[in-house]
Amino acid sequence: KKKFDDIFPKLAKEYDLNLIPFLLKKVALNPKLNQSDGIHPNYEGAKVISETIKKSIINLEWKDLICKYLKKIGYYD
Repeated sequence: KKKFDDIFPKLAKEYDLNLIPFLLKKVALNPKLNQSDGIHPNYEGAKVISETIKKSIINLEWKDLICKYLKKIGYYD
């Protein structure tokens, strides 16, 4: 199990990618954020998930912007 659990963090590090360790962190096991089946997020749960993804994308965009600027000024290649 540990080998499997380490796959995505290793790939994220190797390829310099953002990682969302558990997409459903704030949604899983919260009945108010899931449909009656207890598995699938409802509308409110989907909004929480989309905010998590949005934050990751914004962080990635800032990281990309900073890297481009540093390359432009010759800080690194």
